[in-house]
Amino acid sequence: VTTDPGATPEGEPLCADGYDDTFNGGCNSDPAVFSTIECGEIVAGEAGNFLNTADPPANSRDTDWYLFTLTATTQITYKGRAEFDFQMLIVGDTLGDCSDTPILDSAAPDPCTDATVVEILEAGTYYLWAGPGGFDQGTPCGSTYQIELECEEIVAECPAAIDGSGDVGFTDL
Repeated sequence: VTTDPGATPEGEPLCADGYDDTFNGGCNSDPAVFSTIECGEIVAGEAGNFLNTADPPANSRDTDWYLFTLTATTQITYKGRAEFDFQMLIVGDTLGDCSDTPILDSAAPDPCTDATVVEILEAGTYYLWAGPGGFDQGTPCGSTYQIELECEEIVAECPAAIDGSGDVGFTDL
């Protein structure tokens, strides 16, 4: 996957057998750790499958969680593509502590295929989740992906704008 030259590098160490994701494993890590993403930002990341540190070791996957906060009702567009069987999730955080994180929308594009997920979200904290679609699919650590978050604040129409202009002016009076 060719990534945008202006993309922000994810910055996570390369996963491998025995890896413990303390970088941006989100609600899957203890304690929970997140990277942030801003509206308009493109991130170039890496993910993969590995054997974790459990006894006995089990198949695992490097998943990446990107936190973003909205201050108003906003239409978000989550775009992504990867060189592996990719899964993209928009996750809510209703209690603010990872104890209730509903999946709001998702996509699972084929390798090297662009995907887009669009949602209208209220003000609050949310996550973009990116990673391999399964725990044992054989995605080598270091496999690349790119994600992008676009935001468009929803502006409510003013019912007093009788002329349809969206604001109250002389003609409305």
